[in-house]
Amino acid sequence: MMEQWQTILRVKGAAGTISLLARQRDSEQWEYYRTSSINTAQQEQPIVHTFAEALSLLGQSWKYLTPEYIHPQFKQQCWSLLSKQSGMFDRVNWRRACL
Repeated sequence: MMEQWQTILRVKGAAGTISLLARQRDSEQWEYYRTSSINTAQQEQPIVHTFAEALSLLGQSWKYLTPEYIHPQFKQQCWSLLSKQSGMFDRVNWRRACL
């Protein structure tokens, strides 16, 4: 039985919030998609199957946004990917949210 979609990451910028939702397909597989409060043309969002692909749905500048929520099960993965990133994003804020 497939689980319900749940928010795993929500980031906030000046224009609004963007969320990643996920649901577990079985004991090892997840699927992810993106939702947004930003008033853009509503296009069908793709469903992806890895956390890295899910983060890419947020766009290249997602790390510059403010983390509002990270699901406990995804905090370590998020920090692992973020800690390899370069740029002048707020590492302290992200580290606090992830660890």
